[in-house]
Amino acid sequence: MMTGNWTCWIWTVVGAGFLGWGIKGMVLGPVMDEKRREVARLMSKVTMLTNQPPEVRTVEKAC
Repeated sequence: MMTGNWTCWIWTVVGAGFLGWGIKGMVLGPVMDEKRREVARLMSKVTMLTNQPPEVRTVEKAC
């Protein structure tokens, strides 16, 4: 008799876990996508800045 009740609770807990996982994905998904795009933008900016050729300065001497 206890086995029947326990198996019902297992499926309830598993179902609640899947429901929570789905809600978390719906709520946090757009926020995480926005953060991922921001990180990609900043990484491309850093790459662009680090790949620039060094600044060349000319020094003129008066002879």
